[in-house]
Amino acid sequence: AATATEAGGAAAATGTITVGGTWSTAGTFVYRIGGIYVSGTILGTDSVTTAGDAIEAAINAVAACPVTANNSSGTVTLTAKTKGARGNLIYVAQDTTQLPSGATSTLAGGTGVTGGITPLSGGSGTENVTALLATLYAGTYDTQAWATNDATNLGKIKAQLVAKAGPLENRLEHAV
Repeated sequence: AATATEAGGAAAATGTITVGGTWSTAGTFVYRIGGIYVSGTILGTDSVTTAGDAIEAAINAVAACPVTANNSSGTVTLTAKTKGARGNLIYVAQDTTQLPSGATSTLAGGTGVTGGITPLSGGSGTENVTALLATLYAGTYDTQAWATNDATNLGKIKAQLVAKAGPLENRLEHAV
């Protein structure tokens, strides 16, 4: 997959998982972050800090996860791996039914949706697809899937598709 240029001054979206409570039995933490399943064990002897360390390690061990994790005293900060407003579309869900009795896990970030699912927040800036389009111009790609959704970049994508479809090029492509 090719990538676009990150916007200057862009910020990565963030959210937190805060571990709380006291417990004496083991259990399992279960999260779905941007559609990626992450789980692990909390021991009966763990503190909120060591439970947070386990969550941090589990998240960072999954290369496909769209965030990195950093624990500080049981508050695990999630940071989108790429900067920009699209990071605000990364949702975090949790299953607290498998936590040890007495343990809590609280999600924070953007405005939550039904079912306790919480998006990351604070991501800003829009990538620029100009250099990417220049790289792709030489080839023909029957179907392209673009994640960008801002008017400026969509206009650039449309202009390139029209140019490549013209009578001198005749390279028909579809963007979704």
